[in-house]
Amino acid sequence: MKKIFLSVLFVYASLIYANEPMFSPDTEWHYWKINSLEQTDTMLTYGIVDTLINGVAFQFTHDALLRTEGSKVWCIIDSMGESVEQLLYDFDMQIGDSIRTLFFPYYDPEEPPHYAQVTQIDTITLLDGRSARRISYDSRADDIEHVGNVNGILEAAHCLVAPDGAERRFICCTYGDYLLYEVETGLCDKITGMDVIISDDSSTFPFLRDGQIFILRGDKIYTLQGQEVKE
Repeated sequence: MKKIFLSVLFVYASLIYANEPMFSPDTEWHYWKINSLEQTDTMLTYGIVDTLINGVAFQFTHDALLRTEGSKVWCIIDSMGESVEQLLYDFDMQIGDSIRTLFFPYYDPEEPPHYAQVTQIDTITLLDGRSARRISYDSRADDIEHVGNVNGILEAAHCLVAPDGAERRFICCTYGDYLLYEVETGLCDKITGMDVIISDDSSTFPFLRDGQIFILRGDKIYTLQGQEVKE
């Protein structure tokens, strides 16, 4: 009877874990933003918030929508005016498996696909005590569970250049008071004392209309590509 109870408890716990998002709401990604045109250096911090669209649970960060399905994370990308989901992370992969290269925020279904192949898998312990898989590839920077890519959460998708011409360098990822990952030892400490722009996306709301995802920021509406929609 005890074995049956433990088995049921394990299955129940597994189902709960499988439905949890890959990135906890208290996670933040910190960047060094260098604008050569304005000759300014600032720290840019992104948070992540949970949201529901048409009854489906998503997370919103970096002006992008993510959806967790077990150990997989899907990203909403624009495909010729339609919102489609593409695989961004897959922490169930084994050595020899491949994942398709994405280009955020656009997706061209006619573009010949490019893939990165898994070459090594390690299990590491994050500073908050959680175990995490670290996946290495032949043509993509490493991915770490609960952190994302070691170059930034969306950098695995080869983001387009910012329209303001600013260069954005990933520094570290934190979870509450814990430092989960930093590019160089001690680099995250440089956030202290610098001008920090906090972008927690809490004032920005994604919504679905006519099968397409739009972003409401203040009193203005934008497409996933950042183009303002004139009503």
